Amino acid sequence: MTVEQAPPDAAATRPGPRAAPDAPDAVQTLGRWTLRPGVAVTELPDGVHLRGWITGVTLEGGPGLRVLWSRLAETLTAAGALAADRSARLARSAPAGSPVRAALLTVIARLHEHHLLVERAGLAEQPDGTTEKTSGPWARGVADRPATAAAALGRSRARVIAADPGGSPSPRSAARALERAGLRAEVVAGAASADGRVLLTATG
Repeated sequence: MTVEQAPPDAAATRPGPRAAPDAPDAVQTLGRWTLRPGVAVTELPDGVHLRGWITGVTLEGGPGLRVLWSRLAETLTAAGALAADRSARLARSAPAGSPVRAALLTVIARLHEHHLLVERAGLAEQPDGTTEKTSGPWARGVADRPATAAAALGRSRARVIAADPGGSPSPRSAARALERAGLRAEVVAGAASADGRVLLTATG
């Protein structure tokens, strides 16, 4: 993709969040987003390559692309209120309708298209209208909608069934791992493999 040659409406032709006519565009709302945990960025002579857990994308467009990416990265890697401030400054420095704004929108659209961005913790809205309170790093790294996934896990209850719960550390270790992922877990005695393996069930 040659970003510098992208037409002003290029972002509108790509998948990803779309703004209503009078709504803030993807540059103005960039502060809501951050790179998914685990995304690696490699600089190229005329661009950058980003690789996540499952997908990756190469952005090329001449010497200016790396400068463009560095400005985006300043916002995507900033924390808290600083991200919103940098997003606002970025929007002011690239007026609507300008080639730079068009290029920024195109790059952001490609990042969304390849699922390399995720909403910042605490900002993602859940189906009931509340915002995300907690989400494990793994969920933010792989789930399409981390807040929704975290909410579903929080409503679930897991059981670790072992023939002899006290005879091996495996059942307790499995329960702790499930709890770190956001599930409520309990260890119970029941029909399971005699060789020490456990059975996991979940409801909710």
